[in-house]
Amino acid sequence: MFKIVGLTLGAIIYTAGLDLFLVPNNIIDGGVIGISLMLQYLLGIPFSVLVVLLNLPFFYIGYRRLGKGIALSATYAIFVVAVCSHIFTRMTPVSKDPFLATIYGGIIIGIGVGIVIRSGGSTDGSEIMAIVLDNKTSFSV
Repeated sequence: MFKIVGLTLGAIIYTAGLDLFLVPNNIIDGGVIGISLMLQYLLGIPFSVLVVLLNLPFFYIGYRRLGKGIALSATYAIFVVAVCSHIFTRMTPVSKDPFLATIYGGIIIGIGVGIVIRSGGSTDGSEIMAIVLDNKTSFSV
């Protein structure tokens, strides 16, 4: 129960930082999320579809290397991000100042990602790769 609450809360916080601070100020996040945002702009395909499709290979890698738990947790977190993105993109941005949006958005995104990782999940395929490397090296996520 705590895992689901942590994954949900972290993904909601992450999406709030992304859609209420960064994206309205034309600032993108890195990783698969950032690629999804750029492709949304270029191709017109909804972000929620792109983020799920582009993360599928990383879910598979997570499943093969880390087990079913991380793959299911990451999949759940990404679906929460995709659903919440529809809600948050309709809201008024918190800041129109790119400098403040970058600082506050980055802090909020960091808190969200931290909660999701602590809960055993991931909000991005690049985080799954970081967790794989964390298990194989002395570096910490």
